[in-house]
Amino acid sequence: MDFHLCQLKLHCRLCGSLLVHKKGRKQLKASHPRVYLCSTFASELYLCFGLDAAKDEAQIHPHSFCKCCYDAMQRKLKAVSQHRHFNSRMELYKWEAHASDGGCKVRSNVVVTLTYIIYIQIIGL
Repeated sequence: MDFHLCQLKLHCRLCGSLLVHKKGRKQLKASHPRVYLCSTFASELYLCFGLDAAKDEAQIHPHSFCKCCYDAMQRKLKAVSQHRHFNSRMELYKWEAHASDGGCKVRSNVVVTLTYIIYIQIIGL
């Protein structure tokens, strides 16, 4: 299960993409964060996407989201504050519990993300 939780740390809660890319190791610098915690932006996530981060389960849902989703959220918030309509084409990724056969969709990315798990453990994310 520890492996599964490490895999979840590598994915965006909203779109399901990887948070760390081959060219994006600098994304994890504290001076300019590119990963945002769902708990920090809970009210904004609910307003923009109807996502209640308080109901997320640690074994199923990642706890952070990517810069692209953050930017989409900011555009939506700006449109709402200016009383304009904002039509987002973004669809939320549907995170599911493990199947009864023990299959895990997150583990299917093992080959791609194994290097990043080690990297994440080294930097302590």
